[in-house]
Amino acid sequence: MKKKILLLGTVLLLGVISWWLNGSSFERLPRQVAFHSQSYALEVADSNQERAKGLGGRASLCEDCAMLFLFETPGERAFWMKEMRFPLDIIWLFDGRVVHIERRIVSDAETVYRPAVLANQVLEVNAGEADLLGVGDVVVFAR
Repeated sequence: MKKKILLLGTVLLLGVISWWLNGSSFERLPRQVAFHSQSYALEVADSNQERAKGLGGRASLCEDCAMLFLFETPGERAFWMKEMRFPLDIIWLFDGRVVHIERRIVSDAETVYRPAVLANQVLEVNAGEADLLGVGDVVVFAR
């Protein structure tokens, strides 16, 4: 019994040390994104619940803000404007490189946007903010 407790304590201690040395997962999440000399403060949706809610139900997104949806594996990511109250640009990314853009999507549109490209990140910004972006462009994330 003492060996099990000692082993469990050692594993727990090593886990805490690893977390402390590598930083918590929150600290590793990007806090800003920049493209075409414009910088945006990020809100990150990295759980199924956060991704499902997204920006739905909000009155607005601040002028220099964006929401980043992170996925563990690449896939064809579907997005819609359920319960949205303001228009958006949606940018599909693969490791920070733009692979698809939907521009000026009206609020509460019933269309499901599912481009036939692999993406592991999706960025939502206020409508018009992605006007200068094109497929192949790179966005830069910072902590």
